[in-house]
Amino acid sequence: MNSIEFLKQELSHIYADAVLTLTAPLNASGVWFLDVGINGKKAVIQWSDGNTFGITDITNNDHGYGEAAQFETKGFLSALQQITQILD
Repeated sequence: MNSIEFLKQELSHIYADAVLTLTAPLNASGVWFLDVGINGKKAVIQWSDGNTFGITDITNNDHGYGEAAQFETKGFLSALQQITQILD
């Protein structure tokens, strides 16, 4: 299990009613995407092996495709904290 798969698992425990969609890259060096939504709040998380988590609040649909993530961190716990701030 890699870091983003573990993040999905942890979020599913914290937010049992959340819709979580994990999209794997086409090749091993590509970017994974995790879409999370609950109670009208939405976040997208990007991750590639050995790199940072990129986290964006897309609740208001005001973040365009191809734009950089709003928050980046290498730390799993800081990523989890940022995501919970968006979803709570």
